[in-house]
Amino acid sequence: MARASRAAGRRASLPRRPYPAWVVDSVLEPEPWGEDPKLVELLGGPGATGFRALFDGFPEAVGVLWALRDADGRIVDFTFGYGNPSILRAFRLTPATRDRYTLLEALPRMRGARAFDTYVRVCESGEPWVHEVTYDTPFGDGYMLGTFVQRTAKLGDGLVNFLTDVTAERRMEGELRSYANVVAHDLNEPIAGIALLVGLLERGAAAGRRVATAPDERRTRPRPHRRRAGLRAGR
Repeated sequence: MARASRAAGRRASLPRRPYPAWVVDSVLEPEPWGEDPKLVELLGGPGATGFRALFDGFPEAVGVLWALRDADGRIVDFTFGYGNPSILRAFRLTPATRDRYTLLEALPRMRGARAFDTYVRVCESGEPWVHEVTYDTPFGDGYMLGTFVQRTAKLGDGLVNFLTDVTAERRMEGELRSYANVVAHDLNEPIAGIALLVGLLERGAAAGRRVATAPDERRTRPRPHRRRAGLRAGR
């Protein structure tokens, strides 16, 4: 009993090391962003409440973006709307993100990119978009890391994004491809050696046939000088 107490005392006296922020964020539930006024305007109070209730427990990351238009009505950026706990957790987004950043401010790599033009097309035409994207970049005060299948659809004058994390699957596929390449290389080595050996045997057999037939040809070939000698003897 005394030994256990002394061990507990030693552990208590050790300096506590804080966990890295990403560990804390991955364990603790993210702070919700609160009401999305534009979602309430679009769906009404009960509709917005039902939307949030549907996607708050959704395992996939879900985020809403609202079009930001210039004086001529062209979409120049997007503002952040509703984000479910999965997307806040995945990208470590704080509640201040929605008020502090627009999409292009939080993710400058999208400026002038094909993905932004596609966002605009989806918002204007209503045609959905599905693609796979890999991120390793800061995202506002958070960070985006991983490979995702992203499905984007029009929602009012904005977009709703569904992101499925396929990072583990793509990593496993890459490892399997590498393993298959190694196995194929290991199998090719003995096959190449066998092919070389067969080629050498074939060339050796062909050379042996030529050597073996050469004396027979000489024995069966007529000898003119002996015929000439017999002719002289007959004279």
